[in-house]
Amino acid sequence: EYKLEVRSEADVTMGQVNGITSHAGQFLKAYPNPTSDFVRLGTNEIGVLTVVDMTGRLVLQHNTLEAFPTIDLSALQTGCYIISLETSSAQYQSTIQKL
Repeated sequence: EYKLEVRSEADVTMGQVNGITSHAGQFLKAYPNPTSDFVRLGTNEIGVLTVVDMTGRLVLQHNTLEAFPTIDLSALQTGCYIISLETSSAQYQSTIQKL
């Protein structure tokens, strides 16, 4: 049995693994979850929205121009996706299940 113990923040390296950005960002509300088509984001922030699959492949990216945006996921395969919204002040993330 192995146990990892972080002694200080200097022991932790943030970066990319398989193209998936670290989950250090703030939680992003996305509903309904799971969904078969549209998902609405629970934030009034605007910025760059990205959706990646579980292998880290970018499947959607665009700039949000309005608060509480709605995203059409109907063209995506069934599975889990990571939705990220990067604003000028923060990064928000959520995992969504596409039916």
